[in-house]
Amino acid sequence: MQNIDNQDIIKLKFELLYIIGMPAAGKSTLARQLSQKLQMPAYDLDVIITEQEGISISEIFAQKGENYFREIESQALRTTALLPTPTIVALGGGTPCFYDNMKWIKQQGTSLFLDLPFNKIAYRLQKDVINRPILSDLADSEWREKLMNIYNERLPFYEQADYRLEPLLQEA
Repeated sequence: MQNIDNQDIIKLKFELLYIIGMPAAGKSTLARQLSQKLQMPAYDLDVIITEQEGISISEIFAQKGENYFREIESQALRTTALLPTPTIVALGGGTPCFYDNMKWIKQQGTSLFLDLPFNKIAYRLQKDVINRPILSDLADSEWREKLMNIYNERLPFYEQADYRLEPLLQEA
């Protein structure tokens, strides 16, 4: 994996750029910013899924379970190969970690790990835990520990990305 900074990212040559990282890392925001700067389309896999299913990600988890969600997530990921190129796709935090998704991502395009420090992720999520299916059923005292476990489980997948970007942070 090659480290890259905010200046170099706009110089990347790619057909499909997949942005990966933890929930609340800023993947969707980065995709929109790059889309504007590079004048190319950006998609969000979670939006593709919610449009396809007609309900929110939280509702999918609640009504049909995580296994169902991971199946349709993997299927939706594969449809991104049909998008016009060049294009940018922000993925869900768990997308690279299930089935053979990370292998597929690397075969289809360029992958960028948005590497936000764990404490910043936790800070951002503390206001939005209720809307995060993997954390919403936990008490305040439990979600941070579960988030750390998820972070540690997912990091080996994220570290397979072609590039790593550590964003500049303005927040506390």
